[in-house]
Amino acid sequence: GVSAHWLAWRHYIARVDSFGVLTRFDLREIVGMNPDGRDEVMGLARDDAGRLLASTRKGVLVLDKGDHRFVREGLRGTPTAYHVVRDAEAHYFAAGDGWYRLTRDSTRADVLERVQVETNQIEISPGMVMPTGAVDSFGAAWLPTAKVVQRRGVRIFETDDVITRLAVDQDNGIWVSTQQEGVFRIVRNRVDMEGILPGGGQNAYGILGTPDGIWVGLLDVPAFVLFRGGLPVRTVPQPIPWVVGRDGAGETWLGGEGLCRVTGEGCEQVDVPSRSIRLIYEDRDGRFWIGGNEGLWVREPENRAWRELQTGQTKTPWVRGALELEDGTLLFATAGDGV
Repeated sequence: GVSAHWLAWRHYIARVDSFGVLTRFDLREIVGMNPDGRDEVMGLARDDAGRLLASTRKGVLVLDKGDHRFVREGLRGTPTAYHVVRDAEAHYFAAGDGWYRLTRDSTRADVLERVQVETNQIEISPGMVMPTGAVDSFGAAWLPTAKVVQRRGVRIFETDDVITRLAVDQDNGIWVSTQQEGVFRIVRNRVDMEGILPGGGQNAYGILGTPDGIWVGLLDVPAFVLFRGGLPVRTVPQPIPWVVGRDGAGETWLGGEGLCRVTGEGCEQVDVPSRSIRLIYEDRDGRFWIGGNEGLWVREPENRAWRELQTGQTKTPWVRGALELEDGTLLFATAGDGV
């Protein structure tokens, strides 16, 4: 009955309860994960029975709620599971050759069935980013691989390029970014727009939907661009447009080589101690956090000065994500120093 958060890094999965007590599972001992670091956990989700589902390079693992033991659920010859997405109908796992749906057969046994055979695939090497899926407002899962976007198994979009990002806007438009061919918007299961901008539109990062529209960071423009109804309506130049964030007051923040707050007329620059921002986060107490390739800083509501926090032993503790627990404990994910 105690609520908990689950974390995953490398070959570990950990449970942190509401009292801050951490229980760690070493998957090298449970399923024989390779300790060289390439056997990683890459996604976590809960099913309706309260079990924890983990997508890993060793397949899909299930942690039963009753005995807290991991059980190996193989992908039937496809050992690597990159991400997990849950929509109104099922859980979906991304693998190197496409997506798999987790269902149960007549005996209530778990079955992983292929959603659709991927015909235009590439080899996913360790460290390569597999695009994550998203769920639209109708509760349907959109499932991208490196080459194809599906809607619950129906192929909607395919490219000879490599897909890097997928996001859903407030109008249920599906945004797909590719490395070379630009950014595409899918509406009602067809490509509504491609290229987006005549002078660029490739390699989109920092995609975030807001009440005003969807912000997309385009590395080759380079700028943050606000789209409304599928059309670009505003541009904020930024050498490396990397991350978009929202604070408790509903303000939109844009970060990269600097930080600015979106206003009615432009984007107000904020003096920050880092030129490499990858995290924008505000906690429940109103403390404003930024992080990136140079460390982690916080600004208190009553004191606008930035204070740096030590995050690890390396010279470049790359901070990538944040999560606040029920008791106010803050967890920060880094590349190289763990959580």
